[in-house]
Amino acid sequence: MTLSNNPALSGEPGPGGTCRVCGSKLAEGSLSCTNCGAAYGEQNRCPHCRSVADVEPSEQLRFRCRVCGGPRVPVDDARVVRTGREIPLLERAQRARMKSTAYRVGAGVVAAFGALSVLVSLLVTSLVNPGLWGVLGMLMVTSVPFVLAALAFGRSRGQARELAQALDQAWALVASDVLSSVGRELTSGELSKALRVPEAEADALLARLAASDFVHARVTEAGDLAYSSRPTERMRVGDSTELPATLEGGDEEAQGEAERRDAAKIER
Repeated sequence: MTLSNNPALSGEPGPGGTCRVCGSKLAEGSLSCTNCGAAYGEQNRCPHCRSVADVEPSEQLRFRCRVCGGPRVPVDDARVVRTGREIPLLERAQRARMKSTAYRVGAGVVAAFGALSVLVSLLVTSLVNPGLWGVLGMLMVTSVPFVLAALAFGRSRGQARELAQALDQAWALVASDVLSSVGRELTSGELSKALRVPEAEADALLARLAASDFVHARVTEAGDLAYSSRPTERMRVGDSTELPATLEGGDEEAQGEAERRDAAKIER
């Protein structure tokens, strides 16, 4: 049986909305099986390895593909139509992660050689008196690996920042896809359920989108914040992966927006 004909690898559920792996009935609107964890639908297709698979939590990537380990943004709502605008950003995040890891490993290896050279130098000086200039020369030679390790570690941190920025932008674009697809106002609680993140993170994400004019926010009669997507003509950036400077720049704008929203809720 070829891979394309293997029912267990199909991207869609079985007849009657059943799981093709274990045969359990899928919950209405669900994209994964609660019994065995099998995932279905294009929303669960990995942009890196193209497998239809679920994700798992990752400390560095937030969520990663269970097949290839690449960064992904999960969406647990069958109604959401993903535009794919986040894919270039996720690919950029994957490259940044690999570079950060490589620089960090390189820094560790070079630092280990530096430590070894220090031990050798100490052994030499204990057996032979190299004189002042000899000691200074050994110090200069043994310091080179540590300088290179520091430079590599700095590069690793720079790539880690690049990774975080790409992930922030990717998540913002997916959140805007959720708002556009649902076609009604959403609360941070509903968005947190769709994206598998804590409500506080969903609220901060929506605040950043509102601050950058991606979404409209209002206080409901119950005192809750509700968010909706902007009209199409106001979201000309929707066809691009480039985000406004306020959204790229970050957390300070988002925090200020969140504080203003909270103040509005208190006043009501």
